[in-house]
Amino acid sequence: MQASTFNHITECLYECKTLWLATSGLCEGGSSEACGYLRDEDLTRAGMVLTASGDDSAQGLCPYYSDGTNWIYYPSALDSDCGCECGEGNCAPTNLKVNGVLLSDQTAVGNGIGTVAYGTCDPTEKIYLRSYDWAFKPSGDHVPTMCLEDDNPYSRNSWHSNISVEVASGSHIQTDRIIGRERLSLMAESGCFGVFMHNEGDSANDNRTYLSLQRHINGTDTIQNKSNVNFLSSGVDYAVSYSSLTSGVVVGQWLLSRTSRIKTTNGKENFTGFDISYTDEGDEVQDGQKKNRLTISSYDDATVPLNAFTLMRSNGPGLVGITDSALNPLPNTIFNVQSTGDAVLRVSAPTSYDTSLQLLGRSNLATHGFDITYDEGNERTDLSMISSSVKTNVVSIKNNNVGISYNTPVAKLSIGGDVSLTEYSEGRSA
Repeated sequence: MQASTFNHITECLYECKTLWLATSGLCEGGSSEACGYLRDEDLTRAGMVLTASGDDSAQGLCPYYSDGTNWIYYPSALDSDCGCECGEGNCAPTNLKVNGVLLSDQTAVGNGIGTVAYGTCDPTEKIYLRSYDWAFKPSGDHVPTMCLEDDNPYSRNSWHSNISVEVASGSHIQTDRIIGRERLSLMAESGCFGVFMHNEGDSANDNRTYLSLQRHINGTDTIQNKSNVNFLSSGVDYAVSYSSLTSGVVVGQWLLSRTSRIKTTNGKENFTGFDISYTDEGDEVQDGQKKNRLTISSYDDATVPLNAFTLMRSNGPGLVGITDSALNPLPNTIFNVQSTGDAVLRVSAPTSYDTSLQLLGRSNLATHGFDITYDEGNERTDLSMISSSVKTNVVSIKNNNVGISYNTPVAKLSIGGDVSLTEYSEGRSA
């Protein structure tokens, strides 16, 4: 091609239903498909290119005049005297010469492919010339094949645009897969809130997902303690809900390991780990209490859980339960430990600290009640009564000796105080 001629076109109407590019005509054999003559690699940037040029000055379109419909470009505006102040509305430069219609970024709305003129008060400053592409991009290493749902020439090749794509409100983009590069975001304009998936390192192990405002992750705000999945609040109350619209369901989370090992028992999958579940039994009652509950359960390479910890939804007669029974019994008291073997409750404290169990009345303060304390310093166990916030030792046990109102028993039984004996005329009947 020796020379090119570009015509200034504002609008064009075509009768064609389909526009075929880079084709040599219809394929032989009566086919209705057009045949091409270029390979995929040779079609790089084939497609549509829309070019625009103008003045990027923040002052506005000084060199151009608006007649109410079109922007008119004046070459005389390139002279030292613009004839008007930049930014004036509908300013008219001196020595007007109509040379055509400008298609700048601001005035190219709704137009297709075009060639534009440009100018500015200072020809050396802020003149732009841009190309907006919708072009063919042949397959290459820009998409890892392992990320493709179906690896073929159609899934690897792509249309490439160097500007954003907008879909009208109420319409949508329908597809089965969206592939990001190092980052992928789904965001709403309201507060720039969305889901952000980032790779923040050198390996796939550094992938992180955020549900937050954009400012929390783009460097505007500084955060720490990041994990693989992050739900970030902006300093307001924040909650994550897992809910069901009906009763008679189980809502929960599984915390599992060894899931790459495929194992079943009697046709059911084996689990290794824990789950936290809320069970809604539809208000079914057992032992005078609704069975709705929260459970923390364990799976030890099993198909059914051991509900080790249970918290009832309603108050009474049972509330908190701990068990090692596979029958998963519900608690019948405010705190109910149920064991399938020896039941041992252990409370411990480090050296030089005492260990106590208090049975209190009237309030949660130690004003009235009963206290059992192991005095680690004296290696002594005290059974005490509490009255008006004063604790009085009643029985002390030390070195296998028992003292009554006597803190340091030196015999099998030591009594500090009077002893009252009552004589019966006859023995007490059984």
